[in-house]
Parts: sequence; structure tokens; C-alpha cells
Amino acid sequence: MPKDKKEINQFPVYERVKKINIQLDELFDNYINIQNIICGDKDYCKIIHNNKLLTYDGAHLTKYGAKYLGSLIFNENYKLNSIFK
Repeated sequence: MPKDKKEINQFPVYERVKKINIQLDELFDNYINIQNIICGDKDYCKIIHNNKLLTYDGAHLTKYGAKYLGSLIFNENYKLNSIFK
């Protein structure tokens, strides 16, 4: 049976990884939760943005995905922008 189009265009955010990210955020002042930046607090992440692939496997970014993430990280809403000022 073919997968639902929505299911093909996303990957799950695992609870175990969410918990690890929360622990790391509590331990380190400058920890940047990349998954949270890209996915927000949803239970899934989109793998396509502007019709371009962000990741092939949900763990590694494509070149476009890395550029997209960089643009999000240096947005004034994230810690990294204040670290480098």
C-alpha cells in the first residue's frame, strides 16, 4: 500500500531524543537544540522546505538543509545570535 503523502514528507521526532535535548539544554547554557529549531514542538519534522530536501534520513542535513538551518539559527530569536554579538 502506498504511503500517505504527508507521511512521506516528514519523519518522527522521538520522545527519547526530546528528553535528551531537554537534559542537554538544562546542563549547558549555550546548548542549541537543532531539532527544536527545525521541528518546533511537533511530533514530526518536515523533510522538504520550498520544494527542496532538508534531510534524506531525518538525522543528516542536505546542503540546502544546512543553509536553511543556519538561517534559522542566526535569526534573532535564537541563542546563537546573542553568543556571537
